[in-house]
Parts: sequence; C-alpha cells; structure tokens
Amino acid sequence: MTAAWVRTAIIAALLQLPASPTAEAGPSVEPSATGQLTLTARTLTATGLTCSVPEQGRGREQGQGLGSCRADLLRLERARLLQDGRLCIVAARLTVRGPLRLRAEWVTGRVLGLLPVAFSTAAVPPLPLPVVHLTDVTATGLSLSSARVHGDHMTISAAHTCS
Repeated sequence: MTAAWVRTAIIAALLQLPASPTAEAGPSVEPSATGQLTLTARTLTATGLTCSVPEQGRGREQGQGLGSCRADLLRLERARLLQDGRLCIVAARLTVRGPLRLRAEWVTGRVLGLLPVAFSTAAVPPLPLPVVHLTDVTATGLSLSSARVHGDHMTISAAHTCS
C-alpha cells in the first residue's frame, strides 16, 4: 500500500468518491447528508453548473431538503476541507472532475472579488451556468460526490492541527 493510495482513499472517503481509480461513480450518485463538511477556499470556479429545484415533501431530516447541483469541473484554490471537526484536508489546489454532484446548506463568497453573495444550492435557479467564479468562499453543510479528484501540495491531518 503506497502513500499515494492511502491519500486517495482518505480523500475518497471524505468526498464520497470511489477509492479505486478504475471504479466509476456516475452522474446518478446522490450526495448524502451524512457528516458535516465545511469548505473554505480563496477561489472557487465551477464549469457546466446546473442546479435542480428541491423536491416538495422531502424533509431535511432525510437530507433531501436542499437542491443539488451538477457540474463538469470544480476548481478550488487554497482549499481547506473540514469533516465533522475531526479530519482536515488543506491543498494549494483541488480539482474535482465530473460528472459531479454537490449540495450545500449555505455558500458565501464574492463575485468579481467585490460583491458579497450568500445562498443555498436550493436557491440557485435551474438554469445552466457555463462558469461560476467566486472568491473568499465558505460552504457549510456541503455534500459532494464525483468520479475524480486531484490535489496539489496537499496535507491531511487531524482537525485540531488544521491551519
């Protein structure tokens, strides 16, 4: 077992990805609501983003109260992911390739580096957005699934040592 495989397995568990590079997670994979994942990043760029309207009659207690989004690519610069206050991943750049699905209770950031925005993925209109670019991003209650992820200059540690 190599260090690269261990790192891939930990990221796979955190982001709900297949641990094997040959395993596939198709676009029908639904992000789960288990655990609490918080993301902070200097920049977030999503390409090919399309969000769906939450289904009526499905409660938040089942993790279905939020709309989910699909994207082709999600690129995060100076990213920090914190899982349940126990596990932390810090990377100079994280690239998540799709098809990917994501859902967040709350996202804050800045458009054009100036205009503050705050929203839930449930509030994003069901229109295709070719490119979304935000700076100073924080996403709470995040759930993410994808087929592939790549991290540059990445550190995985216990949350209490997370910087």
